[in-house]
Amino acid sequence: MSQSNIPDINPDITLNREDVINLLLASIAMEELSLAHIVNAEGEKLQYVLGTIPGLDEAATLDEILQVNDNVQDMLSTVIKKELLLDNKLNQVTKIIPDGSTGVTGPTGPAGATGPTGPAGATGPTGPTGELVPGDPLFNVLGGGGTATVGVGEDLIFVSDTLDINVSDQSAVVSLETTAEAGPTGATGPTGPIGETGPIGPTGDTGEVGPTGPTGDTGEMGPIGPTGDTGEIGPTGPTGDTGEVGPTGPAGDTGEVGPTGPTGDTGEMGPTGPTGDTGEIGPTGPTGATGPNVATTGFSARRTPTTLATTNQLGDWTVSSPNFSSESFNPTTGDFTVPESGRYAIKAIVSYTTTAAISVSLGTGIDPSFVIRRTSPTTTDLITGLFPLLNVNVLVLSLRAILGNSSVTLTGDVELNEGDVIGLFYESDGLNINLNLGGTTDSATVWSIHRIT
Repeated sequence: MSQSNIPDINPDITLNREDVINLLLASIAMEELSLAHIVNAEGEKLQYVLGTIPGLDEAATLDEILQVNDNVQDMLSTVIKKELLLDNKLNQVTKIIPDGSTGVTGPTGPAGATGPTGPAGATGPTGPTGELVPGDPLFNVLGGGGTATVGVGEDLIFVSDTLDINVSDQSAVVSLETTAEAGPTGATGPTGPIGETGPIGPTGDTGEVGPTGPTGDTGEMGPIGPTGDTGEIGPTGPTGDTGEVGPTGPAGDTGEVGPTGPTGDTGEMGPTGPTGDTGEIGPTGPTGATGPNVATTGFSARRTPTTLATTNQLGDWTVSSPNFSSESFNPTTGDFTVPESGRYAIKAIVSYTTTAAISVSLGTGIDPSFVIRRTSPTTTDLITGLFPLLNVNVLVLSLRAILGNSSVTLTGDVELNEGDVIGLFYESDGLNINLNLGGTTDSATVWSIHRIT
């Protein structure tokens, strides 16, 4: 089977609407091709197991053919499901294929509501330091006599007659120190009047409880009060443990014998005693009359392979050792004439092969078979064995045909009358192909009849 042709799609995908539709249609076509290969493979599988194509050395059994048929049916059921999905997929794709003409542009819809403010973005990098322009305000100087603004490039001058001002180079630190010596301390002035008492402050927090003092001496006992009323009787306490049993007293005098009680039920039968000795063998009775030897009534035969195409009685039987015959069996015609009335066991195995591959299917109602038939005094089918048929009906195959080679077994016990004529027949029932009965050996087709009563 051929492989699918997958288009080469690299990571840089650029597709328009038309490309997408074409790819979808191509994918559906490739899946359909895959399903067609699967259906063809299932058909070839059935042809192989049925022997219509070469390669199978040994014919498949009926169970193997049915197992393959079930497997094919399951696979075709899955294929049908996939076909339904592909059909739906194709319908959906055809709906999006444009018809070639551009429609009239519809009216612009109303503006949607403003969405919520997004989160604040990350802080951007710090920009470059700006240049200082001479004369731009730099800072203000405040004093008791007014204020002034110092601009870029302007000098700030400190002037004092009593302070020593030191300015460090390239620093904003200005040291102010007095240069005059301190004068003598003046006399203490008189004490001023006492000011008014201020308001009482808020009460402070309660302190922690101090430790408990020592316990005082016990006072004298007071007089005894009057006796109270008697309380109710409490519940009975639990019973005490039983005391030990006392010694047995002396035995009393024996009483008079009472009346006899009723007779009890009969007890169960005891075990059987041992078997007695075998008696002497009696005298032998007289010998009965000799019965018929039913084993000698019948025959066993095998048949040399021949080719048949139409309904016919099977004749030309071989009865040489290890098979055997009787006066009642005609090997040439295949007729067995019942010598005595009674019950007979009939067994037959007929093997066959088709001489060519089957090219047509059997019609309904065609059921070839082998039949053990009574032909005289009245025609009666005693035992019938149908050919094994292969009956297949799936989506891609409808076949009804016999197997290429097989065996039909006929066995049963029947009651026959003296003079009945029995034969083994092939009934084609409309099967018009050549059959090789017996294959390549005369032991593949055997037939026997024996009297059992």
